[in-house]
Amino acid sequence: MPQIFRVALDTPLRRLFDYLPPAQGTMPPSVGARVRVPFGRQRKVGIVEGIADASEVPSARLKPILEVLDGAPVLDAALLGLLRWAAEYYHHPLGEVLMGALPRGLRLGAPSVPREERWVLTERGSRAAAAGEPRRAPKQQALLAWLLEAHEASAAKLDERFGDWRAAARALAARGWVARAEVELAPRTLPPVTVRTAGPPLAPEQSAAVASIAASLDRYGAFVLHGITGSGKTEVYLRLIEQVLLAGRRALLLVPEIGLTPQLLERFRARFEAPMAVLHSALTDHERLLAWRDAWSGDARIVLGTRSAVFAPVP
Repeated sequence: MPQIFRVALDTPLRRLFDYLPPAQGTMPPSVGARVRVPFGRQRKVGIVEGIADASEVPSARLKPILEVLDGAPVLDAALLGLLRWAAEYYHHPLGEVLMGALPRGLRLGAPSVPREERWVLTERGSRAAAAGEPRRAPKQQALLAWLLEAHEASAAKLDERFGDWRAAARALAARGWVARAEVELAPRTLPPVTVRTAGPPLAPEQSAAVASIAASLDRYGAFVLHGITGSGKTEVYLRLIEQVLLAGRRALLLVPEIGLTPQLLERFRARFEAPMAVLHSALTDHERLLAWRDAWSGDARIVLGTRSAVFAPVP
């Protein structure tokens, strides 16, 4: 009996939907990964919420997953647990809660890992280029001849070299002389975090707060830091985050309103030489996707955002 994948979809229906595994030869998805599935006459992106041995739906009515979008879960076990709790606590459909924790680009099926558009010369293209083809299309000929030397090139490189090249590339692709590919970018190698400037000397109350909270960094702990405006609460956060970063970990800082984000961002950049991601409602969909990717990959050592950033996938 094949496994049954229980998928949460972005619908107001308070249930999960059962699907068969994807086509043979396709790696089955893991819990927390996105899949594309048939849903009536539509195709929808959903999250695999669980895997079962059987379904209450008759086997004849079950359909296979169309596409596995992620090689690794975009929602890990801890985040899935939090979102399940939120759906139950707020009496809200689980699919809407899970998908609402992702940026719009991911909800529409954008890749979770950055990819680069590349154009590759085929064997037929190599022979055509060597023969000086296509003789009556100089732009195509120049592009083909250049690819004969380079073998392949990114879209960014072609933009830089040729400017308006896409029409020529499409014409060459139609003849089977070049091919377009989407290539997953390798993870970046990032330098270690450094502290740019030392903070001011701490007052006794600040030192006590830092010591108390730092003693709980290896386990769960909740603290209330009370002080009037200008009493130095942010410096306490900076000192604690410094300890976390120098230990090779990451930090998530939530701010109560978007208006505080620019001044805090400036202060953190002045203190730390470390990649940061910012998440708030004023970002475009593309900016939010890029920030999410930086958080998920671990490239961003500090994630700064408003309340919805609590769902940021910080390793």
